[in-house]
Amino acid sequence: MDRVRPNSLLLLFLTRRLWFLSITILLSGLCACATLPGFEKAYFNPSDCRFPRIIDAFGPLDRQSSISIIEQISEGTVSTANLVRLMSFEEVVSGCPLVYGNRLTLFSSGAEAYAAMIQTISGAKKNINFETYIFENDEVGKQFSRLLARKQVEGVQVNIIYDSLGSFGPMGFLFDEIEENGGKVVAFRPLNPLHIIYPWGLNQRDHRKIVLVDGEIAFTGGINISQVYLAKPATKDTAPTLDTNKACRDAHVMMEGPAVRELQSLFAKSWKEEEGESLKNEDYFPPLKNKGTHLVRVIGTTPQCKQRPIYMAYLSAITHAQKYVHISMAYFIPGRQIIEALCEAAKRGVEVVLILPSFSNVKLAIHAGRSYYKKLLENGVNIYEMKRMFLHSKTAVVDGTWSTIGSTNLDYRGFLHDHQVNVIIYGSDFAQELDSIFLEDLEASEQITLEKWKKRPLSHRLIEWFGRLVKYWL
Repeated sequence: MDRVRPNSLLLLFLTRRLWFLSITILLSGLCACATLPGFEKAYFNPSDCRFPRIIDAFGPLDRQSSISIIEQISEGTVSTANLVRLMSFEEVVSGCPLVYGNRLTLFSSGAEAYAAMIQTISGAKKNINFETYIFENDEVGKQFSRLLARKQVEGVQVNIIYDSLGSFGPMGFLFDEIEENGGKVVAFRPLNPLHIIYPWGLNQRDHRKIVLVDGEIAFTGGINISQVYLAKPATKDTAPTLDTNKACRDAHVMMEGPAVRELQSLFAKSWKEEEGESLKNEDYFPPLKNKGTHLVRVIGTTPQCKQRPIYMAYLSAITHAQKYVHISMAYFIPGRQIIEALCEAAKRGVEVVLILPSFSNVKLAIHAGRSYYKKLLENGVNIYEMKRMFLHSKTAVVDGTWSTIGSTNLDYRGFLHDHQVNVIIYGSDFAQELDSIFLEDLEASEQITLEKWKKRPLSHRLIEWFGRLVKYWL
């Protein structure tokens, strides 16, 4: 689970040492070097919009084929012109193409995702690339470790990147057998005390969750490698828990088709940066075939990516919304522009519903997010908090046509400092699947009303104010 251990060195001290709060406030004044871009400046007029680029396993599609795909997606849901503007803006800010011809399988629990991962990894013939924020040294982590070691013994090359802070703690002999048999394991940005002279580097983490098998099948989403994800989805009858180490709610997706190459390219780039080795041969990038009809855009970001394309994609989708916006989010500290976009959408009659956690392992992050509730509620945004397990999802559906799932939270850290990946999916089929999970989670959540919110105690308001003050570091 993300942030079972806090996801920055400053945050480790912040949650355990009150006297470090003053340092955090001081450092927050030094944040000008990393900022979120202005949406108003980046957004262009419809007349400036170029037709979106769509490719599949055979290369770029001609304009007529692309128009046919877009019209099929927009039919009965949103206007084609609106969809073209949304797609075009995403392409401008991300530089990433739309990829047609994919088959996606959505998993609503860790148990489902792990079972599919294990089955796919077991069938690997050439290579397995594994990138994760948390690789827990528990029963689930050991199960994956044993499987990966066995595949390495069989001659399948195993490459692992794990974040040294997300997986901070006793790793034991988790990766020894993998490495002894030729597998390669890289700790992202090791927590070396000698590196404290590079504080911004330590503050940048690898938050992605990617598994790639033979360059043909990929998994991504919000699920780390940890037994906390084995909990069944909560219902209104589920006994509440306040322990983030026991039950974690999240979603993941398996991808087959030409878009797998996009995720493989992201891993290969990270691998070269951390390990110095190129993974460009055909074993890692085999010829791919069209496997389905899903149209997707894979967006990977790093702290050096100043356009912040995942952030801009969220803003654009909310701004273009015509019917509804459904967001399920673990860490919600989005900043002014997304708050205003949500409020404006609600005011123009769009149904805006947020499902957020009611408790978290980063308690101050919860209060920082709640500092926005009053404005959101006053403008007609519906807010629910999940009460029966820790909500760790990072998903959204807009108008039954635009969906996203990935590693990125709506918070400053996710947008500015971490390596992230999100998959954007166009089409009603996947949107309906993701919305069905959203509605299940709604049943296990409690609505926050404006009347109720105004009655919260002063102590809560003060903590919210402080959380807002140091939101950059949460």
